[in-house]
Order: sequence, then C-alpha cells, then structure tokens
Amino acid sequence: MIDLETMIKSWRLSWLKRIFSENNGTWKNYLCHQLKNVGGLFLFHCNYDIKDIFVSSKFYSELLQWWSEFWEDFSSEKLYKTIVWNNKDIRVNDKPISYKTFFNSGLILVSDLRIDLNITESYNMIAKKIEKTNFLIWAGLRLAIPPYLKLNLRANDHTFLTMPPSLINENNDFNTLTKKSKHYYALLISRWANLSTNALVLNHDFNRTEDQLEKVFLLPHIVCFESYVKAFQYKVLNSILYYTIY
Repeated sequence: MIDLETMIKSWRLSWLKRIFSENNGTWKNYLCHQLKNVGGLFLFHCNYDIKDIFVSSKFYSELLQWWSEFWEDFSSEKLYKTIVWNNKDIRVNDKPISYKTFFNSGLILVSDLRIDLNITESYNMIAKKIEKTNFLIWAGLRLAIPPYLKLNLRANDHTFLTMPPSLINENNDFNTLTKKSKHYYALLISRWANLSTNALVLNHDFNRTEDQLEKVFLLPHIVCFESYVKAFQYKVLNSILYYTIY
C-alpha cells in the first residue's frame, strides 16, 4: 500500500533535479527571485530553518522544508552544517546571517573564519581579502559560532558547493541530479517500514529469524488476492482476530 503523504513529498523533492539542471525557465527565475536575499539556490546547501525564510510560494516553501528534513534524516555526513550563511545554529540578534560581501570573498565554511587564531589575528588576515570589514561585525560573527562547530573544524574544501546538493546515505551517494521520486520514496518509507510489534511474539513462539519474519508479513500481499482475505491474514499475523466462545 502506497503512503500518500510520503508520495507527495517524494514528488516534490524530485523537483530538485529540475532546479539544478541546466534548463532555465520562468519558474526557476521566480524561485531565484524568492531566494535572492539568502544567496539564491545556494540556500539548498545550507543548514537553514524554513521558519527563518520568507517564501510566498507554498510549493517552494514545502520543498525547502522537506529537503531540510530529508537531509537531516538521511545524510551520514554533516558537512553542510559547517556552512556559516543561513545556518540556523549560527545567529546574530537571534537571526541567521547572510553577509554577501564575506560570501563573495570565499568565506563560506566555519573553517574559513580561522577560529584557530584569535579574533584580531584572523581579522587582519580577512581584512586583506575584504576592503571594508567592520571589526565589530567580524568579532560578532566569530563569537556566534557554537562550540560544537569550533571543535569540528575541517579543511577549507569548497568543492561540494560547486555541485548540486547531494548526500551520503550508508556509504551510497545520493545525487539529486539523478534521483527520481521513487528513490526519495524508498528512503522516506524506510523509516516506517518496520516489523510489527507482534513480530516479537511470533519470534518467541516459532523461533524465526528477522529475514523469515519479513517474508511472513509479506504473505498477505503474496498469497491473497481478495481484500477480505488480505485483511483476515493481517489480523492473524498481528493477533487482533477476535472470536467468541460459546
């Protein structure tokens, strides 16, 4: 049985393939216009919170929300969380930040801010790249970095930003340019496709392995055709078949 809500999310997420393709259109220009204050399509690389971003289109707002949730749930690597801009965990005056001048100068990751140096030393280094750099803004930005990001600095590798957003799931590359809705659906539904709690009872009574139990719970879809018989088989497997003793 197809989960309708999950299927809708899968269809919406599969639009990432169109968004990051080389094809242009009015619909893409509209999206870029909606996101111009947060770096355009670069936002899809960031650790954002949809509550901090105003997008008038419900379609794109849901897409951004579901992509953020999908990335959080299934990405084995969390490099995107070290991106400074639009980061929900890096806030100044309780708002995420997006400084265009710093971004254009190549300051993108936490490691680019040179947390390993003191504020004055790092400021002097960055001031050479950026002509107009306010020391107070720079110091405030550095102090806004949460401790856990300071302890997990990585090399200044920006190569992943030149490609469409992708993730590593269980050592497998999930590239948004090649994935279709069925691939998103398979991952999303994997969170719900667990054995019934009654599997413990069956395992205790019949000493079956997990693989065997999976086959047992697939029986209603394999050996039955009529809906009534499938429902009956389901009740038997889950011990919810009621009977009356005379």
